Amino acid sequence: MTSRASALTPDGPAIVLSSLCLLHCLALPVLAALVPVLGAWLDHEWLHKGMVLLAVPFTATAMFQYGNTVRPILFAVVAFLGLTLMLAAVFVESLHDWETHLTVVGAVTLASAHVWRWSMHRSARG
Repeated sequence: MTSRASALTPDGPAIVLSSLCLLHCLALPVLAALVPVLGAWLDHEWLHKGMVLLAVPFTATAMFQYGNTVRPILFAVVAFLGLTLMLAAVFVESLHDWETHLTVVGAVTLASAHVWRWSMHRSARG
């Protein structure tokens, strides 16, 4: 496997997506206060559900793409936990009051798993 091919992992886009999710959750209250119309548009449920559902294929691909990664089972467990928290936050109605908290914890957990896997992948290459 060439270094270019081994650099093509789902971790980069997953890290960006988790970061965007985190930024969305933390910045939305400020944006809503400054620009109410923008805040109302960004607070739609379809956006939350869409962002979380977009994370699923990246995380699933990373879970099953072992290659030279170190400790793939630990990565899968941590990534699954983060993804589960995010999915529960937006799809389990009884958790609505905890949506932001669960999403933030889930996004940080998921992003941390991807950063860890990406750094392990890089160190294994050289």
